[in-house]
Amino acid sequence: MAQISRKYNFQPGQKIRSAQVDEELDQLVTAHNEQDTILTQNVELTNLLETQVQQLQDGVVPDGTISNAMLQAGAVSYSKLTPDLQEQMDIADVASKLYLYQNAGGW
Repeated sequence: MAQISRKYNFQPGQKIRSAQVDEELDQLVTAHNEQDTILTQNVELTNLLETQVQQLQDGVVPDGTISNAMLQAGAVSYSKLTPDLQEQMDIADVASKLYLYQNAGGW
């Protein structure tokens, strides 16, 4: 949230207009509401992260992830990957081979 500053510097004995007071109060209400939204989002994110950490500690494997047990059991293989994921794996494979070749004195 951006810092807010006073719009008007009311002085004792000075006449003020209600519109000026409204501007000051609107600014405070808006800043408060923005801060409240940020805090709510942070609480929700914290709760989600705490749940995920607990699941990891309990050994729960979230949907869409790959565990060591799945790899060892052969449940995950190149042929079972989607075509776009196979393409990404091919690119990563070529890149890693080039990296190894370069660092083994190939260039």
